[in-house]
Amino acid sequence: MGSDISLCYANEEYLERCAVEIAGRAAMPVALHKMERMEAIRAATEEIRQENAAHYDVTGVLGTMIDVAPPSKTVSQAQIKAIQEELIDLARDAAETLLP
Repeated sequence: MGSDISLCYANEEYLERCAVEIAGRAAMPVALHKMERMEAIRAATEEIRQENAAHYDVTGVLGTMIDVAPPSKTVSQAQIKAIQEELIDLARDAAETLLP
């Protein structure tokens, strides 16, 4: 029983960390008007999914296929933070898809 509770707590913690990461990654393309919110959330979630797959790829091939382009312009950190906070609920839903 105790281990089930610990596992549940660990999953919730992992999902929240993933949600924050997804929202953070999605905020930049939204701020730059390169993507709509849901498109940016999907792209950020897919990046994390690819990174997770690359982490467990013993051949190292998947890691070479990850291509994350740097932003073309700069955006204020305050704007990024505000967008990230707006995206967090969508990001939490997306993070759920990362669990096996």
